[in-house]
Amino acid sequence: MKNMTNEKYYDEIKPKLESLEDLKRNATEIGQKVVGESLFKQDLFFCSVLDRFVKLTDGFKILIKNRNLTCSGAMLRLLLDNCMRLYGLSIAENINDAIDIVINGEKFDKIKDLKGNQLKDCYLKEQLTKFDERFEKVYNSTSGYIHFSDKGFFQSVRARGNNIIEVQISPELKEEFNSLLIEGLDAYIYFSTFFLRMFDSIIKNKESYDRQYNEDLK
Repeated sequence: MKNMTNEKYYDEIKPKLESLEDLKRNATEIGQKVVGESLFKQDLFFCSVLDRFVKLTDGFKILIKNRNLTCSGAMLRLLLDNCMRLYGLSIAENINDAIDIVINGEKFDKIKDLKGNQLKDCYLKEQLTKFDERFEKVYNSTSGYIHFSDKGFFQSVRARGNNIIEVQISPELKEEFNSLLIEGLDAYIYFSTFFLRMFDSIIKNKESYDRQYNEDLK
């Protein structure tokens, strides 16, 4: 994969992009189940974070097709942010207060969990890494696309030997980076599945509530 040509790259991404379309459809179905037969304030948060996922995925697909490593890496980091925000709400000391903080445009780290910990990104990253050890590694790696780092530097500057340095300022990406694009695409699919599975317990709780509510009406 190190010397993957662009032709091979486009063959590789076709089935993977189809998987992303399936995940987008799953997100819509999950949203319908989240709402169920009743609507609560927290459901609005759940639906909005699902909507963000769908929009991020649409954008990510375009970037992968255009072989834009810088922006697709940043989009993967935003997907992880979705996971952290959803998990943060699930452990918030007061869910309604936490949602108000989001709606009012205040910083998410003002929210505290049941143990009194502020929900800072570093804390949420550590907690989610307990569920999947890959989370921290991918989070740290993709943060290099959010803030200028070696990720951006070495896409532009390359040592070619004999005291020759090549500098590129162009939207074109060299084929040698195709393997990194594939890695990012695989990671996006993996953590999209991770994100959507986080809704399993949310859906079960809503279905249980709706059943009990209907029983009480009889």
